[in-house]
Formats: sequence, structure tokens, C-alpha cells
Amino acid sequence: MIFSQALSTSYTQRDLRDAFGLFATGVTVVTAVRPGGEPVGVTANSFTSVSLEPPLLLWCLASVSSGVAAFTHGAPFAVHVLSHHQNELARHFARRAHEKFELAPLAQPAAPAAPAGRAVPL
Repeated sequence: MIFSQALSTSYTQRDLRDAFGLFATGVTVVTAVRPGGEPVGVTANSFTSVSLEPPLLLWCLASVSSGVAAFTHGAPFAVHVLSHHQNELARHFARRAHEKFELAPLAQPAAPAAPAGRAVPL
């Protein structure tokens, strides 16, 4: 298909966020422990399986996130796959709050029971 007219790039950040939000995706909470021992957890919908052999997965974290130090190369972390019933948990870990584990206790780096049946400590 050939377009005779240039596509518009005139959009706001809200327009882009709303458009991306229409893409159905799974939601996870990724937990780990900072070098000083403080637990950290973030909501991530950028999770994907890459390979079963060897077992590889991919998820993305903003480089400006306060949790970056907990997710250094080789540091253990857990991925908690959420079900649609855990919307509030996803929203809770998406916030920039320091008391995330006081309000929603997940063991870190592994949860006692993840929504899909298990947490995967990695």
C-alpha cells in the first residue's frame, strides 16, 4: 500500500500512552533486594519469554527507576505473574511509594503464591 499523504506525528504524550494502553499484555510484579537489604518491587508489563533452553526471559526497567541497583547483572529476582483479579496489586507496585511491602507483603525475591500459581525466582 502506498500512502499519498505523510502520516501525522502530531500527538501528545497522553495520546501515545492511551494508544499503547490498548495493547493487551500480561502484567507482572518483579521483586528483588537492593544491595543494602531493602526489598524493591516494580510492576512490569514488558515481560516476555525468550527461550526455554536455556531458560531466558526479558523485561524492561527505566534507567531512572529507584530500583535499578537491585536488578544488577547476576542479582536474583522473582517474576510474579498477575491474574486479572490482582489489578490493585499491579497498581500498588506501579506507584513510587517506599512502603510497598508494608502494604502488600510479597516475599522477596520470591512470592509465597503468585497469581498464576507460582513465582519464579531467577
